[in-house]
Amino acid sequence: MWPKSGSFDAMIDHLNAVVLPVRDLEKCSSFYSSKLGFKLKNKDENSAFFGIGDKERVILGLISIDNVAELISEEQVRPREETIHRTYYAVFVDDVDREYQDLKRKGVHFVKPPTTQPWGQRIAYFEDPEGNLWEISHFPKSRETRTSLYSNICSPAIMTSTSSDFSRHVRVSLRKQKIMRLFQARISRLERGLVEISADNRPDLEQQGGHIHAGALVALADSAGGYATLSLLPSGSRVLSVEAKLNFLRPSVGSMIVGRGRVRKIGRTITACEL
Repeated sequence: MWPKSGSFDAMIDHLNAVVLPVRDLEKCSSFYSSKLGFKLKNKDENSAFFGIGDKERVILGLISIDNVAELISEEQVRPREETIHRTYYAVFVDDVDREYQDLKRKGVHFVKPPTTQPWGQRIAYFEDPEGNLWEISHFPKSRETRTSLYSNICSPAIMTSTSSDFSRHVRVSLRKQKIMRLFQARISRLERGLVEISADNRPDLEQQGGHIHAGALVALADSAGGYATLSLLPSGSRVLSVEAKLNFLRPSVGSMIVGRGRVRKIGRTITACEL
């Protein structure tokens, strides 16, 4: 559904810049230019702006706290200055371990070294001089079997979902899915990049031979893969299945059926999941 004419969302053409209020402009400017290699576009006594990426489509701005207070108001900024929340960024790189070693040599402080997560993503975290967090990660090349591919409207390179909100937006989305309500399905396991959806084995889900219908199994597995993907994306993102393939080795028996989806590889617009 397209935004209504005149809405704030409809008026936004693109994101111009990400701006950080900082206490020490010189120290932060030096960090982003000399250690991270961001391209300084312009700088004055109150601010510095950097171009990010080869085409510099994203601008990172640093503005001194004093200037922020002057631009907005002393009342809004000063009482909160010491409790400004840290910002969190996430970007993909070709090789986390290589970037980790390179940045460590330049004196970048890492709060967590490269660690492989249960869903396969290898992640490291560092912070800038004022505590803003950066996540760098990659997915190792892996063999994909029984895959379901999902196209999403949000590039994983700007993932910002945290452990406190990914569970909520997955569960809220499931409640909106009518076919899962028809199956009386529920989430039985939820981790970042891994989701299991369960439903009771009921007669109305059977085919004519008395076995669970293959379509019901595919629907559960497909949804599990979709929500495994959604768990790695920012709140408000959407996923859509573009291909699914399952092999059935034996008829489904038991009192419960379970669909499991695990993210194996995530790209700019396509994610591969094992079901």
